[in-house]
Amino acid sequence: MSPPLELVILTDAYPFHAAYEQTFLDPEVRVLAQHFERIHLVPQRLGGDCSPLPARVTVDTRYAIRHSPSLLRALGRACWSRLFYADIRARWPLTLNLKAIKRLSVFCAQAEFVAAWFQHLFQTNALTATHTIFYSFWLDAACGGIALLKERYPDICLVARAHSADLYEDRYTPPYLPGRWALARGLDRLLPDSQLGADYIQNCQPMFASICTPSRQGVDDPGFQTAPSADGVLRVVSCSFVIPRKRVHLLLEGLILAAQADPNQRWHWTHIGDGPGLAALVARQQTGVPPNLQMEFPGYWPAPQMLAYYRDQPIDIFANVSDNEGTPVSLMEAASCGIPILATAVGGNLEVVSEDNGALLEAHLTAEAIAQKLIEIAQQPSHWQARRAVSRAVWQDKYNASTNYREFSQQLLNLRLGTPAVK
Repeated sequence: MSPPLELVILTDAYPFHAAYEQTFLDPEVRVLAQHFERIHLVPQRLGGDCSPLPARVTVDTRYAIRHSPSLLRALGRACWSRLFYADIRARWPLTLNLKAIKRLSVFCAQAEFVAAWFQHLFQTNALTATHTIFYSFWLDAACGGIALLKERYPDICLVARAHSADLYEDRYTPPYLPGRWALARGLDRLLPDSQLGADYIQNCQPMFASICTPSRQGVDDPGFQTAPSADGVLRVVSCSFVIPRKRVHLLLEGLILAAQADPNQRWHWTHIGDGPGLAALVARQQTGVPPNLQMEFPGYWPAPQMLAYYRDQPIDIFANVSDNEGTPVSLMEAASCGIPILATAVGGNLEVVSEDNGALLEAHLTAEAIAQKLIEIAQQPSHWQARRAVSRAVWQDKYNASTNYREFSQQLLNLRLGTPAVK
């Protein structure tokens, strides 16, 4: 009798909530657990609450406790890594830059540690290469470690997703992410979370082209559709970590300008999420905000609490004004609830939002442009009411977690053994 087919999922912190991966991985792991006999979660760091997990899923925290090297130790380990010198040669002259060398050193140190860690598990028969699929949620050093290990254990099957920070090199100075060639040699399949990501791979990282296929993620059906406002207030909701690239401050200024320009219109904005910029938003609320604009900053809410708000409160527009994105789960959630979406034309936003279910704004955005669009929305309530059904249809067609993750599970099984799912 052959050993059971096992899935090892490499994450940043999941099932712990330190990296906010749970919004993607909670529904995904629930579906994967219906298709695999055993699943092992291996986070790189710990912190925050822990998601409840299906019976077939276990968590190995030993790696997270031991793996984080200092920069000095990383440099020392990198000096002994073949990957370090191979990447310097392959990406010359980008690797002349000190920032690039630092990124490469940390990548190599972590990759070598991962390779050694899992080699020990193979040697002690805790895992079997021929009956294990490695799935890395990020195209990162942990994935690179399994790619290195595959040189010693060629039967390893390795799959990775790619999102934003782990994919688009042009968002860095210099435009360099380490280990691309090693990852390309070791991966059996690379699955960007959007067609835009797959197109970027084809055009800018052709070493992955033959193994690259887009694989959208998704969110569960909330079981309701959010109602629009019926009292003349235009209610706007946004949800994100408050960091510079999310530009939540720009949305705030746009709302203030809209309220000043149309004092007879009542406005209400709720921003869900915390982060280093939240205090500045709260402080700005106290200075020069028109009386016809109300704001709420409840901080971080877990998904059930946020969805309860979407169920119980009317919402007219969901807004995202980031300067770059992967495919935000917040947009998928808004679409699943039938909420029209106002978003910048960047990253995966382009695949979620169109003029049929919302509006796209220029990436190089001003507060004045946001205000102009918000005023237009307030003046055309019937037009935006019609967009609600289309937003829901976009979720059903593209981002239904049940459909997408069943297909993903079967793709993994076929890649490893070509066998049907476990019932």
